[in-house]
Amino acid sequence: MVGTSTTAIEDYSGRGFVDVLDYNTFVKTNLDALRPVLKAGGMDSVKQAWIDTRVREELKNLHEMSEQETVDGINNLMPKSLWQGWVRAADSEYKPAILEHIITQRGGLNIMLNDAYHIYQSNGGKLPFKRWLYTPMILYRGVSTSNKGLVKDDVFVSYTPNISVAKGFIKNGGTIQSVRLKPVNTYGGTGYEGEQEIFVPRKYIK
Repeated sequence: MVGTSTTAIEDYSGRGFVDVLDYNTFVKTNLDALRPVLKAGGMDSVKQAWIDTRVREELKNLHEMSEQETVDGINNLMPKSLWQGWVRAADSEYKPAILEHIITQRGGLNIMLNDAYHIYQSNGGKLPFKRWLYTPMILYRGVSTSNKGLVKDDVFVSYTPNISVAKGFIKNGGTIQSVRLKPVNTYGGTGYEGEQEIFVPRKYIK
């Protein structure tokens, strides 16, 4: 069974908040403008406003990178322990730190989107980078009893463009979930240790 989600919750990228790398400084700088956000959705929405504002800024500087440039960029983007904590141990507690590195290191989102692009190419994709960024794609996630629910730290959810990979996570009558998104609306992805993960923002998951 495949369920498809296309519904997004509030997106704060167009609200005109002043972009600041540090979250606490962002809140202080945009305090008055953030009051309605806080009232409507609490601190989680304020944090999402910061994330969306940072992403908006990082999307202004996207460009294609070679595979080696992407690998080098990822190696310098964050400690290997973060990748190992999520990719190997599947521990969601690592996700907020991973996302923070992606959106606060200059060029971090560009690196991750290039890694996602190389995953696309490895599956036979032929579109040029800039066109691929804005072309909707279907991503899949295998859901079983062990990974059915989301926890607070799931600031992104891992999907894959390869349905065969998603099926490998189904056990005991699990299901395949899917979401249709443009790559530019994701946090990129990772091919770390052969993975084919695309990081889908939680706000796009029902």
